[in-house]
Formats: sequence, structure tokens, C-alpha cells
Amino acid sequence: MDENIPYSVVEFLKRKGYNILWIRESSYIGCDDNKIIELAKKNKSIILTLDKDFGRIYYFRERRQVTIFIIRVKPATPKNIIQALSNFLEHRAFREFRYCLCVITPRKIRVVY
Repeated sequence: MDENIPYSVVEFLKRKGYNILWIRESSYIGCDDNKIIELAKKNKSIILTLDKDFGRIYYFRERRQVTIFIIRVKPATPKNIIQALSNFLEHRAFREFRYCLCVITPRKIRVVY
């Protein structure tokens, strides 16, 4: 999970049973996006972020190589992020999406393969 995700969101997902590697609690804190991509590919894990730059990286260089979820809420408060994730998880699961880019908004999800 990218370091721009608030800790309360990390706690929310852990309570839901997800195994989380939060960049802020790892030796990868402060590393560039490319290093996070390589870590996710190596561990076959997803990236959860607020950073649109990951979308560009996916689209132009890493298509079908990694799974990225970008959360787009305004304002990007912990409460709004958790609400968007709750809405998503009511109907879907992260594991349904592999090797794609998913943009989660309060009302929908957009998927790019």
C-alpha cells in the first residue's frame, strides 16, 4: 500500500482480513514509484494508492504486469477513502482484478486491462 494512504485506511483493510504491506512501515519509505511497482510484481500483490502517476506507469509501461488500484475521492480524507472502499468491497473483491488498473470512485470502478 502506497505511503500516501492514511493509517486509518490501513487499519480498516486489516480489520477486513487483508494482509497489508504499508510502505510507511517498511524499508521502502520514500522510494520512487518504480521500486514500488517492482516490489508488487515480485510479491504478486496489488498497489493501493491515491497517486495518479501509477496510472501513467501502468498504461505506458507496465500494462498487464501489475495490479494497481487508484482511489479518486474529493476531498481525499480517510473517511471518504474508507467509504469508497466500503462501497467497492460490498459488491466486489480485490482478488477479482488481476494485472489491470482499477480506478475506484465513490460511485463506480473503471478497469483498464
